[in-house]
Amino acid sequence: MKDSIFKTYGVFIITFVLTLYTLGAGVIDNYVIYPTFVAVGENEFVAFRQVFSPRIVALLVVPLILRFVFSVLLLWLRPKAIRAWHVCIFLLCQIVAWISTFAVQLPIQFELDKGKNPELIQKLIESVWLRTSMNVVCAAIMIWMMFLVIRSLANNKNDKF
Repeated sequence: MKDSIFKTYGVFIITFVLTLYTLGAGVIDNYVIYPTFVAVGENEFVAFRQVFSPRIVALLVVPLILRFVFSVLLLWLRPKAIRAWHVCIFLLCQIVAWISTFAVQLPIQFELDKGKNPELIQKLIESVWLRTSMNVVCAAIMIWMMFLVIRSLANNKNDKF
């Protein structure tokens, strides 16, 4: 039983941490780094992106993928206080963010890999609102789920260690 509880809470805690981490990293990427693209010289822009892009993949995209994987695991391995529909809404918000990324931001990013284009940079900056909104909603849902788990444990109604 303890092993099952450890797996359940472990998956939940890892998902919680990844959610807050990716929200912060995403906000920095979208609202700090993207606007600085304008300040990078035209001759240095492609080289800058060649250094920048792999780091974003390692520090943001990989954690986002891991968050999604752990979120799917939450459908089966979740504390009793969390309902499946909580996780489904959490996953839906992530899917909307991924759709926005693949449909809007990635095509712009691929064009920017070819060279600096101020109009595309502006379009990229303006396009992140949906993705950011979904990540904020994900964080809010995850904080709500954490509240439910803590309340449940405090009331000794469900899982006990």
